[in-house]
Amino acid sequence: MDEEKTQIQVKSASKTKMAIAVGFLGFAALAAGFAGLTLKPLKPDLVYSKSTVATDGSLNKFSITLKNAGNASVVSPFALNIKLGDGVNVVRNLKVMNSLSVTTRGSYENLESATGSFDILVKNFRLRSGQSTTITFWFVIPSDYNSNVLSLRYTWDTTNVVSESNELNINRGSFNIVKASLIKESLPVYGYGYNYGYGYNNPTYTYGYGYNYDYGYGYGYNPK
Repeated sequence: MDEEKTQIQVKSASKTKMAIAVGFLGFAALAAGFAGLTLKPLKPDLVYSKSTVATDGSLNKFSITLKNAGNASVVSPFALNIKLGDGVNVVRNLKVMNSLSVTTRGSYENLESATGSFDILVKNFRLRSGQSTTITFWFVIPSDYNSNVLSLRYTWDTTNVVSESNELNINRGSFNIVKASLIKESLPVYGYGYNYGYGYNNPTYTYGYGYNYDYGYGYGYNPK
């Protein structure tokens, strides 16, 4: 009877040691697996979402929407650069709506640029993951724009203040001015008028002379 108890105890101890060994091996394998994993850092990612092209009265109306596609919030103000033209033919004036938030509109800003490049500090910049912000702007293609194509380039976070998971922040496009029905400033229209009169009566010697000169200038918009 004692021998049987001893055998049972030996067998039980052996099984316990084996279970502990298997447990340690499993834990070691699990730890090795975690060691091979690289945790993805939490970063925002500003990406192009959509844009619109339309006319609004006597102006062209464009907009761009940027979205935070990352896994962290954007907390720093960032700049958006809009370039209109090919560097030779350029748009020199913009009217911009830079809203403070989705529900709060800001005031209009009038921007000028001799090169067609406009920098805008985005006011609605605090974007959680999945949220977006939109910049809307109006302009007229100047009369001295000697190309049938309007080139457009958007670049955001131009000063790299937002640390992103993907730093590729550019979108390009081009539009046929006539086919897209974009509004172009017409050339100046000049007007000129002239009136001359002369009279002479003899023998009472009545003499008359008249002269009238008129000059006019004007320009307008031509949606072509």
